Amino acid sequence: MRAWLFLSVILAAFLACLPSPALSLRSGDDVQDLVYFHASRPYRLRLHVRVDNRSFAAAWTTSLQKLFAFLDADGDGFLSKMELAHAPSPKQLRQMARSTTQIEPGPAPEFWQVDSDGDGRVTFAELADYYQRHNLGPIQLEFGRRLGRTDLLNDTLVRLLDADNDGKLSRDELRAAGATLRRLDTNDDELLTIQELLSGIIPAGFQFWHPGDEEPPEETAPPFLLLRASDLRDALPRQLLAHYDKDKDGKLSRAEIGLSAAAFYELDTIHDGFLDAAELIRWQTLPPDYEIAVHLGKTPARDAVASLHGGGRKTLDNSVLLALPSTQLEVVRCELPFLQTKDGLAPYRGLFRALDTNRDGYVDSREVFKPPFEFVALLRLADRDGDGRISEKEFDAFLELRSALPASPVVLTIADRGKSLFDFLDANRDGKLGMRELNTAWDRLALWDRDADGRITRTGVPDQYQITLSYGQQRNTEPAPFPGYGPASRPTRPVRGPLWFRKMDRNNDGDVSPREFLGTMEQFRKLDLDGDGLISVEEAERAEAGLRKK
Repeated sequence: MRAWLFLSVILAAFLACLPSPALSLRSGDDVQDLVYFHASRPYRLRLHVRVDNRSFAAAWTTSLQKLFAFLDADGDGFLSKMELAHAPSPKQLRQMARSTTQIEPGPAPEFWQVDSDGDGRVTFAELADYYQRHNLGPIQLEFGRRLGRTDLLNDTLVRLLDADNDGKLSRDELRAAGATLRRLDTNDDELLTIQELLSGIIPAGFQFWHPGDEEPPEETAPPFLLLRASDLRDALPRQLLAHYDKDKDGKLSRAEIGLSAAAFYELDTIHDGFLDAAELIRWQTLPPDYEIAVHLGKTPARDAVASLHGGGRKTLDNSVLLALPSTQLEVVRCELPFLQTKDGLAPYRGLFRALDTNRDGYVDSREVFKPPFEFVALLRLADRDGDGRISEKEFDAFLELRSALPASPVVLTIADRGKSLFDFLDANRDGKLGMRELNTAWDRLALWDRDADGRITRTGVPDQYQITLSYGQQRNTEPAPFPGYGPASRPTRPVRGPLWFRKMDRNNDGDVSPREFLGTMEQFRKLDLDGDGLISVEEAERAEAGLRKK
């Protein structure tokens, strides 16, 4: 018996040490998979998302529980048809979660769509699943696409930089980009804006939309799938077939899906050389291609995004770049705080008495259906007892619910930036090209010089997708005024460096040039450790640390 116990302990310890990344990571509540349907093959990104060191799902679940408790008027733990009739539509819930003052009128969710098991009552899990199917879960997806074309800006940059007019940008031409374009810096701030490059012409910006309750501005959305539990048996195999089934026979060969021989063999359970829908479901059980940790909230910017598996280059601006065939993915955290203020619901304060014109203690349809019809939605959403009118108690309860909903979802924005050379050079997405961005242009583009001839063509610039995660960040769906501005841009980098460095960096590009430096050139060269003609934040911090040590 003692020998058996000893062997059992040894076996348990051995099994505990075996690596099982797919299972352990999948079981975590901070995991969200994102599928990118690349032209060559599908890629899966596993995001580990935490908000203030908590699971990203915690805050959203708490808010949704408050909504369920508000709807559950009799407190029996279920929603009847009458109670569900006061639930917000997906679009209304998104407006409430964004702290939008005005809520548009809309019908309640259809009971049969929410009651998935058909037992005549709705549980919390069924309500949460219904909203998640409409892109209202702990992570909410948002797409962005540039309006118009980027040809004008690309043509201008190539014409200005292509000194020998061969239609390609060479290593020497790109390394001289700063000197070549400096003459266009009309305000002499050592930054080149789009307006300066195009002589005042402003190209089209970005437009954003949420799948589920808004029509996309174009026929097709970016080729991504935010993988949820409900998608595994439906959306995942359906979209894999839609993207890669070239002969439309309802199954995928290895040549069609582009997976490695080992991965394809593991999925092909009957070994017929094809993957059908049932076998494609198992693709999500294989290890992901990339794993990236993203920390939102109060985490310092330099620790916010990190690559855990699959590679990826960390940039000075605290994002992670993934180089895929002819495509660059950028994962970045939005550092802006949530835009709601304590007075976000101020327009509702005192509203009840203003609407109750006959002073009977209720607001009914005759008092709401009046120009400008701003509060029509309240008559359905706030009327918990279903008597067709709103009491002051019901109105106050609705206000408490509204104050509990905002700032809870994580927004994942995928912006299709296209093959924009300007966007590729604009590393910090501030809509301007600084000297460091221009001086290091070739260092970043060299990776895409596939034939290693020291030149890159316009078509050699990769497709670029910016994947931004933000916590409760409000989004503006109006077109941005120019590329690199608005929700598709990266927020301004945090203030760093010693005080003297920040004072000298007058154009706020994160570097101090010889023109900005107030000391002698000898002092400048001592601080410019890499000799690139600019003092970076890191070089300034290193110099400051040395002075303090002395």
